[in-house]
Amino acid sequence: QLAAGGRQTSAAAKAAAQRAREAAEAQRREREIAEAAAKERERLAEEEAAREQQVQEKAKEEAARKEAEAKEREEEQRKQEMMRLEAEKAEARKRQEEEEVKERLKQEAAAKEEQEMKRLEAERAEAKRQEEEEE
Repeated sequence: QLAAGGRQTSAAAKAAAQRAREAAEAQRREREIAEAAAKERERLAEEEAAREQQVQEKAKEEAARKEAEAKEREEEQRKQEMMRLEAEKAEARKRQEEEEVKERLKQEAAAKEEQEMKRLEAERAEAKRQEEEEE
């Protein structure tokens, strides 16, 4: 009976040892799976971070491009405005010069007319004086 009990104990001990080995193997597999899952999550997080960085860089580049385009447009508008103002100034100068020429011509005509009136008046006076002398 002792021998039978010993065999049972030995068999129970073997079974317990087998269960312990299986449990340890299962824990090892679970640990490996957990480690692999953690590595995969880390890899995915790194990929996501890299994608996010690319998106941010593209957004920065786009913003810089748009800013440069806006500055270019502003500069072009400023140049156009300067050209328009220069053209207005030139037109105003031209009109001013034309007015000055008209005024000068008017004054010259008035002066000639005045001279002609004085000459005619002088002629009349001379004719009258001669007439009076003849009488």
